[in-house]
Amino acid sequence: MISASPSDHGPVFDVVLESATRLCDGALGSLLMVEGDTLNLVASQGMSEELVELLRSEPMRLDREGSLNARAVLNRQVNQPTPDPARR
Repeated sequence: MISASPSDHGPVFDVVLESATRLCDGALGSLLMVEGDTLNLVASQGMSEELVELLRSEPMRLDREGSLNARAVLNRQVNQPTPDPARR
């Protein structure tokens, strides 16, 4: 796959995400790439077209007050979301 797409990384990202989603027994997944001060969606698995379009049109900013994904990148560690008791 990699040698078949030397200039187009999209198919490679798709295969990596598909494998990771299957390995984690997940229903959906996303692969984000750091570009400058944003996280950009480069592959998705099992997400609605509307969500994919939203994530592609509004990349996440890298700031410590932002998303769990942004904080994980900046802190170089996994962040566990805190459950919201109101959502139970």
